[in-house]
Amino acid sequence: TTTTTTTTTTRGALFPAAVVVEGGRGGGLRAEAEASSSSESSDDAPAAPAAPAAAPADRHHPAEEEEEEVEAASSASSSSPRENPCAFETLLSLRSTGMTNDELVANLVRDGAIESERVARVMRRVDRRAFTRPAWPTGKAAARGPTEAYRDAPLALAEGATISAPHMHARALELLRPPLEARGKGAKALDVGCGSGYLTVALALLGEETTAYGIENRDILTRLATTNTREHLDADLRRELRVGQSSARVVYRTGDGWAGLPDEAPFDAIHVGAAASSVPDALVQQLAPGGRMVIPVGPPNMPQSLVQIDKLADGSLRAARLFGVRYVELVKAPPPGAGVLPSGFPRF
Repeated sequence: TTTTTTTTTTRGALFPAAVVVEGGRGGGLRAEAEASSSSESSDDAPAAPAAPAAAPADRHHPAEEEEEEVEAASSASSSSPRENPCAFETLLSLRSTGMTNDELVANLVRDGAIESERVARVMRRVDRRAFTRPAWPTGKAAARGPTEAYRDAPLALAEGATISAPHMHARALELLRPPLEARGKGAKALDVGCGSGYLTVALALLGEETTAYGIENRDILTRLATTNTREHLDADLRRELRVGQSSARVVYRTGDGWAGLPDEAPFDAIHVGAAASSVPDALVQQLAPGGRMVIPVGPPNMPQSLVQIDKLADGSLRAARLFGVRYVELVKAPPPGAGVLPSGFPRF
C-alpha cells in the first residue's frame, strides 16, 4: 500500500498549511506529528476564571490551558512553512478580544480566523455572552460581563468544563461550512462535548435547515446548554430554530461522546470539542459520504493536533493534520475495540 502526501494552504498568515495523507498507513503524518511535538508550549496564554473546585487531574486540564493554537514558524527552520509543514511555533490566543459581540466578530475577521461572510453572520447572530454563564452545582451563577464574555480565550463553565476560545469556534465553523453547504437543506451536524451549546446553535444556523445535535456526558452540562438555548438565546433565533418544538433544529442529549449518536446518523458535519487519545471509530462510521469531522487528537497535558477527517463519496477516508492545539480531555474510556479504525487509515 502506498501513501500519498500533499500540502494544501489555508487563507491568512495566522493558520498553517495542512499535510494531507491519503491511503497507506499514515507513516508520513505520524512522523510529522512527532516532529511538531517538540515545539515548546507557552505559559502566558490568557487565563480563564478559576473554577470553584479543581477537577480531577485525569479528567480535565485547567481551564486556562484548554487550547492553544500554533502557526507555521519561519524562524523555526531555514525553509518556509509551505516547504516544511513540520515547522511550528506556539501562537497564543489571537488578539481578537472585543467589548461587544459585534466587535469580537469584527476582530476575528480582521485577524483571519473568520474567512467567510456566512460564518461572520452566524457568529454575529449568536451572542457569545448568552453561552458563557457558568453553572456550578452550588447555585445559579450570574451572567458574565462583557470583559470576560467577549475575551478571545476559553472560559470555565461547570465541573471543570470550558467554552472554547472564539477563534477556535470560528475555525471549526469555517472547516465544517463546506460539507453543510454541499449537503444543502436538511443537513445534520453533531457537536460532541457541546458544553454550553454555543457551537451547536451556530452549526444549526450555518447550514440551510440544518439540525444540530449536541452530546455531553454529564447532565449538568446538558441542562446548561438546554437552558442557554431556551432562555438566553435571542427570541427570533429561538423561533427560527423551533426551540422547544418536536421539530426543533437544536437537540441536546446526555451520552458517551466516544459512541456518538448512531440513532441520528449519518452526519454531514461532526465537531469534537475535546481531545481524544485516538480517533473514535464510532464517529468515523457516523460520517455521511461527503461529510467532515474535525477533532483534536492527543493525550491530555501533551501536544495535540486538530485533525480533519473527510469521508469521500466512495466511502474512503482522507485525513489532514491542521495545526497544534491543547484541549480538555474527551472523557469516558472507549469500550473495547473503540478507536480501532479501518485497515490502512492513518494513526494519530
